[in-house]
Amino acid sequence: MISKSSGVLVLFMFLVVISVASSYYKFFVLRDYPIQAQIECDPTTEACFVYHCDATVEECTGDPVADTSYYKLIERHANNIPLCNPANEDCVPLECVEGEADCSITLCDASLEDGSECSDPEEYNALNAPIEVVEPEVVPMDTTEPELEMESNTGE
Repeated sequence: MISKSSGVLVLFMFLVVISVASSYYKFFVLRDYPIQAQIECDPTTEACFVYHCDATVEECTGDPVADTSYYKLIERHANNIPLCNPANEDCVPLECVEGEADCSITLCDASLEDGSECSDPEEYNALNAPIEVVEPEVVPMDTTEPELEMESNTGE
């Protein structure tokens, strides 16, 4: 006959197995959880989060422009994200599909209290305006040789 303590242990182990199995099914089979990731952002048109390279954590180039990147956040349900390598050309980029209910893109907002640095499109465009190079006007050179009048001294 099973004692009370071993019956409780069997019940506890059964509940643990059920819990692990249901978690495995939810996360690995159904992929029922949200994913938040950083995606590219265009600082000329959008208010982006700004990331500056940290030399203590990674190797930086020393060029402030090259060491600065701009991103926005996307939150999407995992079961809507294809299982493929993002480096592969056939892999669909991580973006919200029209009509997808559980997808949102978060742009940087100065009111966010997480200490994030934001870019301002107007300020970015003013600081990074293309420099107009004025080409000097090219005047074609006269390639004809001037005719020299020669005086003849014939002695007459």
